Amino acid sequence: MNQNLKSGTTKRNGTLLEMIRPSRLIPSLVIGSIVGAMEVVVAVSFAALVFAGALAEFRAVGIVLGLIGATVSIGLISVFSSWPGMMGGVQDSPAAIMGVVTASIAGTLVAAGASASQLLATVLLAIVLASVGTGLSMYFLGRFEMGSLVRFLPYPVIGGFLAGTGWLLAVGALGLMTDLSIDIAQLDTLIQPDYLVLWLPGLGLALILLWALKRFRHVLLMPGLLVGVLLLFYLVVWIGRLPLEQLREQGWLLGGFAAVPIGQALPWEQLGEARLSAVVGQLPNIGALIVLSTVGLLLNVSGLEVVIQRDVNFNRELRAAGLGNVAAGLFGGLVSYHQLSLSTLSVKQERSSRLAGLVAASVCLLVLVIGTELMFLLPRFVAGGLLLYLGLLFLKDWVVDGWTRLSRIDYVIVLFILAVIIGVGFLEGVAVGVVSAVIMFAVAYSRIDVVRSELSGLQVGSRVTRSPAARAYLRRMLNRVYVLKLQGFIFFGTADRLFNQIQERLEQRGQAPAEYVILDFGRVTGVDSTAVSTLVRLRQRLAERGGKLFIAQASAALRDGLYRGGLTEQMVTYVPDLDRGVEDVETEFLQRREAELTAVPETIETQLAEIVGESEGLTVLLSFLERLELAAGDYLMRQGDQPDNLYFIESGQVSALLEFEDRPPLRLQTMNSGNVVGEIGYYLDQARTASVVAEKPSVVYRLTLEQLSFMEKTAPIAASTLHRLMVHLLAERVTQLVNTVQALEN
Repeated sequence: MNQNLKSGTTKRNGTLLEMIRPSRLIPSLVIGSIVGAMEVVVAVSFAALVFAGALAEFRAVGIVLGLIGATVSIGLISVFSSWPGMMGGVQDSPAAIMGVVTASIAGTLVAAGASASQLLATVLLAIVLASVGTGLSMYFLGRFEMGSLVRFLPYPVIGGFLAGTGWLLAVGALGLMTDLSIDIAQLDTLIQPDYLVLWLPGLGLALILLWALKRFRHVLLMPGLLVGVLLLFYLVVWIGRLPLEQLREQGWLLGGFAAVPIGQALPWEQLGEARLSAVVGQLPNIGALIVLSTVGLLLNVSGLEVVIQRDVNFNRELRAAGLGNVAAGLFGGLVSYHQLSLSTLSVKQERSSRLAGLVAASVCLLVLVIGTELMFLLPRFVAGGLLLYLGLLFLKDWVVDGWTRLSRIDYVIVLFILAVIIGVGFLEGVAVGVVSAVIMFAVAYSRIDVVRSELSGLQVGSRVTRSPAARAYLRRMLNRVYVLKLQGFIFFGTADRLFNQIQERLEQRGQAPAEYVILDFGRVTGVDSTAVSTLVRLRQRLAERGGKLFIAQASAALRDGLYRGGLTEQMVTYVPDLDRGVEDVETEFLQRREAELTAVPETIETQLAEIVGESEGLTVLLSFLERLELAAGDYLMRQGDQPDNLYFIESGQVSALLEFEDRPPLRLQTMNSGNVVGEIGYYLDQARTASVVAEKPSVVYRLTLEQLSFMEKTAPIAASTLHRLMVHLLAERVTQLVNTVQALEN
């Protein structure tokens, strides 16, 4: 954790004495009590969702398990979180998935004639596996600092999961309020008067919460609305003198079953009766629950970062929630992690501290120990309305608001995942989401052009500056060289388009046919087998035309993959960089015309006459030059030398090298006959920026500064010829640079 986060936590948390000061103690007690009361209602609602339908007779057990999860989660997260005031609690998404798991187990075992104790033991075992598995997953992700993995999940896939969770919450809420197993075939049953009256109040409460919480932002609004609805309900009961037993029988209250002591909530001695086959059949759904819970935690923490406007340590939050789930899971607690709304309620209070979380956990524990029976007096439409509100909120965010917030393809993916969850199942929806993510990535990435630049050999040129005759010949030939600078990952989605682009250039009319193709892999991150196969086809197509394929700057890993696919060094020419590749092509062109080029006189006079023409000024200029012979490896000048000489190359070859103390030199340019060396520093009076070394035996002619000064005074016509010569050579280089820049811009 970074130092800023540590110092911020220390300032906000303080010592124990600081936390119990009245200025901190009173806000912590108030906020903790409110959060604890809210979490009790939330935990009871989600427990009722998990223990619904055929499991309704065990709802008391479920409530105890929900409160265990809330107590342990809030307590441990408040202590181990990286920021004081963080609140945990039983969560909607895992509760919705757990409801699917328990309903499937109940359906399987009831059909098989299992006993009530076997049914309860199997469900409890599934809950333990889900909670402990989620806790271990969270803890080790945090332990190995992998909290940033959430950044890799595509946004619309997460949206589809959350929309599907909203649907499951809404269906579960209707089932809780009516005791019906909701499906498409039973929609007509829901509108019958006996059932309509049970769920309409819950729908009304959900819609009121949606409207009020969007319009008003006060932190006490939701607790106030829920308390107000409870008071209004029991006021009507009191005025109408309605017996509680009658309300239970008519389905208005959660009650109708006996309370369960904490010690009996998880009967370890009965777990041996669990049907393992039924639990194994739900392992895929439990796996989806673990993944979605981890993602949900990281998303909630991301939202809290925005609320507190500070960085939060994701890995520490994962470890805190992991410990909470393992501890709660060992006692049968439901999956819990950071509550976005309740944490916001807490951290928004400037004087709140970790004590607020401990107070909230104490409220849940108090209800768990002495007041569980009171939870059975909670109206079903209040618990169901709260669940329905959460479900409608998810559906509104992703199905309604998503239309304007998401791109059309992203919105379609969200709807598709939701439709699969509704029509087939949550696990299938998760699978569709993963497949959608892969397809979406492939489609999106295939739209990225892997060709960063498209150039001809004439536009690129090598750093070898050749004789005027050779340069003139290469200007006619280098448009037969096709250079592509590639980027990114080349795979099945982009390889065929790359092949078609090269094929189009090979067959293009009106231009000289491309004989050489150079692919610069300097910015390529990888290739798949389809891309390698495509390059093999390209090499075959070039060989049929008598051409060659060059691959430049391929890393060792890339070369290994290309070799395995058949692109060996016997099939393809590998070069260390693009410059070397163009140089090799130029050399091959020049070798074709070697006889013609060697017929050109190689004296310094004829070479310079190719540029400025034969004249008296050139003859006089040559008289001021001093002839030097260099062996291979001799330095013509060294980096940092004074710029007191200008050199003309008559024969041989020299290279300009940028030298370093800690690594090999970098070649800047290679020059051979007919070229000038050292003119920049010579004219600008700047120290040599590079060394120049003879690569082979060479003959050069030197013009010193003293000779130049004497020539300008005594032979101005020769000085004029020199300057015309320099302008021509520099203009050629500028033209080459301009052509390259223009090609890159296009």
